[in-house]
Amino acid sequence: MYTPEVCAKAAGKIIRVYDPRYGLNGVCKRCFDIFLAVFGLIVSSPAIGLISLLLWLESPGRVIFSQARIGLHGKRFRMHKFRKFPVDWGDRGPGVTVTGDSRMTFIGALLEKLKFDELPQLWNILKGEMSFVGPRPEILRFADLFEGKYASLLDHVPGVFGPNQVAFRNEGEMYPADESPESYYRGVLFPRKAEADLAYFKRANWLTDIFWIVRGVWVSIVWAVNWRRFFKLHAILIAADALIVMISWTIANLLRFSGWPDEANLDCFLMGAYAFPGFMVFVMYAGGCYQQPMRYFSLSDSVRLILSATMAWLVGFLAILAQKRGASVYLIPMGWFIVVPMLMAPRFLVRLRWQRLQNGGAPPPKRVAMYGAGRVGNALASWMSNGALVGFIDDDPELKGRRVAGRLVLGHECDIPTVHEVHGFDELWVTFKPDLLKRTRLYGICKQRKIELVVISELEPFVRFIRLCGPPQ
Repeated sequence: MYTPEVCAKAAGKIIRVYDPRYGLNGVCKRCFDIFLAVFGLIVSSPAIGLISLLLWLESPGRVIFSQARIGLHGKRFRMHKFRKFPVDWGDRGPGVTVTGDSRMTFIGALLEKLKFDELPQLWNILKGEMSFVGPRPEILRFADLFEGKYASLLDHVPGVFGPNQVAFRNEGEMYPADESPESYYRGVLFPRKAEADLAYFKRANWLTDIFWIVRGVWVSIVWAVNWRRFFKLHAILIAADALIVMISWTIANLLRFSGWPDEANLDCFLMGAYAFPGFMVFVMYAGGCYQQPMRYFSLSDSVRLILSATMAWLVGFLAILAQKRGASVYLIPMGWFIVVPMLMAPRFLVRLRWQRLQNGGAPPPKRVAMYGAGRVGNALASWMSNGALVGFIDDDPELKGRRVAGRLVLGHECDIPTVHEVHGFDELWVTFKPDLLKRTRLYGICKQRKIELVVISELEPFVRFIRLCGPPQ
């Protein structure tokens, strides 16, 4: 009699069947996998070629990373992925990948975020080693986890999609900062994933698998960005920037036309009011203007903001000009002089407020003059706050009156008394090791003026710091 089992056994001569019982569901699942794998390889072949080229250009070598994984009934197979780590990295380091893993290359991190590193697994599916839907195949070092009730997970062919691949889409962000990623995976994440897989695959069939494939693709695309974390970190600032851009555009138009734009220029104004905020925010985000918390806003961040805002403002206006040739070009400089300061203002205010809170109740910091504007002095100046460092003392005549690391070179050694009278610093930090004669002179000057002399190279906490900076120049 032609039972489903008999039919499946007969089909198994041609097709590798997934279900260990050779049920009809296994035949349907396998046929479905073959069809989708062939279709996916054909459709994604341009993307596979482009990704391979980019990976090779970034770090020449093989672009496919193949690793032994645990398959059906514990049988080992080689699972293929696009390489995310340097070509010679191998299996060193933790067996899990966390967000911002320092082992990943730039292209590798991008592939990890978009989940495009999984595309080569279409070949594993075509060979029958994997399915589109199934438990994720674990690496060999986690083989000891398949014990007790979790051993039955090996009765299912591993897959690309499934309940856990959706629930743990951004698994790399779930690891606590103060615990070993591998230990946390073993003790917390694996049991949670195993329970979910056992609950689903007891009642799964190839029709329910279609649901998880569609949902998995959707989640992979939509949640390439962790929107919850994104809005938590950036929503207020992005909304404020968009509002600032709209206000700046409105003010520029009011100033340019001495009031509300007339009918001939109203369309241009409305187009800019709709388009500019979103476009400006997008360019600023791409330019890295939202990477740092506002309380750490620095000079380099302000330069990045100015460049991004300038490019966005110019390109945006040229796009409007292409649509509305009668648009006034005077809006470019007028709007720029309004929008850039307004974008920077809230960042500086937050930075100043944070500094005041940090210094609240604490005694005012001592004021320091730095003797020596070489590499060590430059590094120390970058580390110190503006209020603590009054400026440099340096004997190089070419540096006097000029700025180093944003601080003014106030004079030479002979100018120390005058500089002290003007700026009233409390300590003189010497970034090099003075000879006996210079040390005696400096000690006399500092003793007379009640200045504390600090020779940095003789302080134990700064010895390694100076070694890292190199010899003073």
